[in-house]
Amino acid sequence: MEDSPEDAALLEATLRDGGFAPDIVRVTSEPDFRAAVGRGGFDLVILDYSLPGFDARRGLDVLREAGGAARALVVSGTVGEEDLVETMRAGAVDYVQKENLSRLVPAVRRELREAAARRQRERAESALREMEERFRFVLDQAGGVFYRLRYADMRYEFMSPGIEQLTGYHADELRSLDFNTLITAVTEAATDQHLGVGEPRLSGRTDTYTADYEFKTRTGDRKWVSVHSFPWLDEAGAVQGAVGIMMDITERRVILERLRKSEAHLRTVLGQREHAEAALRRSEEHFRSLIENASDLIVVTDAGGGITYLSPSVERVLGHRTMHLLGGGLLELVHPEDQGRLQQALADAARRGTLADPMAVRLGHADGSWRTAEVLARRQLADRGEGLVITARDITERETLEAQLLQAQKIEAVGRLAGGIAHDFNNLVTAILGYADLLARRLPAADALRRHVEEITRAAERAASLTQQLLAFSRKQVLQPRVLDVREVLESAQGLLRRLIGEDIELIILADAAVGRVRADPVQLEQVLLNLAINARDAMPQGGRLVLEAADVDFDETYAREHVGGRPGPFVMIAVSDTGHGMDRETQARIFEPFFTTKEMGKGTGLGLSTVYGIVKQSGGYIWVYSEPGRGTTFKVYLPRVAQPAAEDTARVPATGPVAGGSETVLLVEDEDSVRELVEELLRAAGYDVLTAGRPADALRLADDCAGPLHLLITDVVMPQMAGPDLARRLRGMRPGLKVLYLSGYSPGIVADRGVLEEGAMFLQKPFSAEALETKVRETLDAPS
Repeated sequence: MEDSPEDAALLEATLRDGGFAPDIVRVTSEPDFRAAVGRGGFDLVILDYSLPGFDARRGLDVLREAGGAARALVVSGTVGEEDLVETMRAGAVDYVQKENLSRLVPAVRRELREAAARRQRERAESALREMEERFRFVLDQAGGVFYRLRYADMRYEFMSPGIEQLTGYHADELRSLDFNTLITAVTEAATDQHLGVGEPRLSGRTDTYTADYEFKTRTGDRKWVSVHSFPWLDEAGAVQGAVGIMMDITERRVILERLRKSEAHLRTVLGQREHAEAALRRSEEHFRSLIENASDLIVVTDAGGGITYLSPSVERVLGHRTMHLLGGGLLELVHPEDQGRLQQALADAARRGTLADPMAVRLGHADGSWRTAEVLARRQLADRGEGLVITARDITERETLEAQLLQAQKIEAVGRLAGGIAHDFNNLVTAILGYADLLARRLPAADALRRHVEEITRAAERAASLTQQLLAFSRKQVLQPRVLDVREVLESAQGLLRRLIGEDIELIILADAAVGRVRADPVQLEQVLLNLAINARDAMPQGGRLVLEAADVDFDETYAREHVGGRPGPFVMIAVSDTGHGMDRETQARIFEPFFTTKEMGKGTGLGLSTVYGIVKQSGGYIWVYSEPGRGTTFKVYLPRVAQPAAEDTARVPATGPVAGGSETVLLVEDEDSVRELVEELLRAAGYDVLTAGRPADALRLADDCAGPLHLLITDVVMPQMAGPDLARRLRGMRPGLKVLYLSGYSPGIVADRGVLEEGAMFLQKPFSAEALETKVRETLDAPS
């Protein structure tokens, strides 16, 4: 019953594609439907839910009124599932939505199987009734033994000749026997096995009764008889005894027993079949549930490559309606550059039975974008080669994450190289600055060579600035972290930022008073803000808006999985956004690499963002960039949120004027010969007694051998065999009250976290001048223990 020729043709094509060769009669109105139902002969009726002036519920009523055996299946294109469920209650066997015709063939196949099962059960029941009727006919036609029993003496006055065949006794013998004697002689089984009302009390019965008995014949055989007894009345109506008929039911009982066993067996078989059908239905429902809820795309094609089935995941992943794709070719969804490869791979799969290795292709989304999918294929019928079953897994997000991971690994590798170079170069610059300072001190003020020494010093200082940025990127600089109020950091940097960006750029700071606190080096965090602000200024040559925001965020497991290196937990987000020209994807992929820059020659070193990246990473945080050409850029820095209160700024005011020397004993531990010799010379020139060691083991031995007091340990932070902080702990155990000054400088291969010193630790960053060393040594010695 379908008024749309197109929908009817689609239904018929779906049935034929599903393996049916149906004889279809289509009607479009209620009168035609009634006429067709009246003619009968249909295995299944398919009803459109709603037609002009007629609907599925009315059609079900017509079927019920006609009393036909045909069952009805409802197909709908616009009605909700609640209305379709109501049609099920009204008598429909199932319903199929036109948007999901993949259920039509399974539903029809299931109903035809159930109809065949019903017909088989009806034939079995008919055979059972026929057998019972034949048995009844045999009983009706079979002869029996007629008798008449007198109650007065309980003797049989008459027994028909069949008694001898029945019991083996002659009638005369039985007539001469007392009834009780006869019962005793021929009855041995207990009467509670009777099929009737139980053993009758024969003497004096005035009603009609029927009872079955088991007799033991003269030869010892056992037989069953059915006794039908009626009152024997005289002319006055008084009961004289009983008349009746004894029927040999031995064979009948055997047959009945067999019938009972057959019936029980039949019930068992039918029960097993129903159980199997129920299990099959559950399996089909489970399979359908798996397919409909699968995240992978499942496509079935015919031998010509046309699509015959699409799983609902196609619409979820690619946005296409499956109905619109049925009958088309799979290659219509594939990127033109990938079509040739996939076509060849599918042809190989059809020939060999399976696709040897999964292959990645791009599939078109309904919104015009492309999704990357990993495709597998297997021949649908391995021995016939009729079509393919193709599964495709969306790996777009995985590819994105892999690209992020590759970029992170690339930056990490470059960072290690940069850190190693910067460390070694810092030691060289330290020696250059130190010896230049010594040379300048020994030259008279009017000496023309002092100008050359000053130029050497300035060049070394520029080199030191460059290596400082490389150390920041490689996360191998020494930090002095403390708990900071992010809002206060932004407000304190506001004045400097306004002078830096110029008047043509509007500066906006958005930070709630309740924003959390972080543990970081305040100087380095300010450096992050300055570098990002400088980049934003350069991206807005015509002016614009620079917005700094701070907010509390919490990363969940999903967010952490989608961002390489991320981890769940509480963070403070610092966002720096501009309205500049933005960046394309290729530029974004390289912005954190050292020496990469988009600025003109001579206008940038390419270390600004790499320095930002290193500082954020060494502080335990993450940085991500969001940008599009012409739409500005946003850098988001995430630092772990802490619960401790913000620490007060305890930065010391540098001393001015000449630096005083001293006479204390200093233990110098430095693995770089040039730096160790320079520092030793500077300290001895300032009056200190200096013990030097190139390795931590030598330092421990010197401290143990030293008879006098040991006032100060000057040590590199990271050295072979033992780190500076570990050496300091060992020596303080030997020399309580020993003061420590750390020199910053790292060897490659030592993790950056071991370069982060405890709060309050004294340290001097390489490279340094002679004056800076003398000042820091005196400051450390004069500081309270």
